[in-house]
Amino acid sequence: MSYGIHTKHVHKKLKLDKRANSTNWYARLTLDNGKRIVHSMKTEDFEQAKERALELYCKRCFTCQSSTGVTAQC
Repeated sequence: MSYGIHTKHVHKKLKLDKRANSTNWYARLTLDNGKRIVHSMKTEDFEQAKERALELYCKRCFTCQSSTGVTAQC
């Protein structure tokens, strides 16, 4: 199933979608238990959306280390 008209892979379980009827980016992530989450990043800017999506990913899935920025540990 396609969620957007334009999809960019950020991490193996995290994608950013641009939808047909919206100017905002949407994060689509899959948790370890198989649950899928779709959440608006509320921005048109890809880099800002990517940063927000990684923060969401860290909060939901992994521990964050912010000494050099947001990173997800697999």
